[in-house]
Amino acid sequence: MYDLDFDDDEFVVLCSDGIYDVLSNEEVVRFVRPFVKEEPEKACQLLIDMATKRGSMDDKTVQIVRLGWCPVPAGLTPDPATLSFLGQGTTH
Repeated sequence: MYDLDFDDDEFVVLCSDGIYDVLSNEEVVRFVRPFVKEEPEKACQLLIDMATKRGSMDDKTVQIVRLGWCPVPAGLTPDPATLSFLGQGTTH
């Protein structure tokens, strides 16, 4: 059970174990946050694709709920791992 923090929570991600078996909570937030305001569908697909790439054989379902009372900061950019996964960056 989780109580929403009306001051700080920007969004809620509901995922099946096919996602959480191979991605941590921190990774999910890192992948979703840059896309949640403008492209939530892309964020969902990114999580499904990443879980598949990491070998998840379970069903993969994602739903993102953006909480409108807490604006997502503008100008967020995906981190290097996300860009690399999307084929838009370099890996080191």
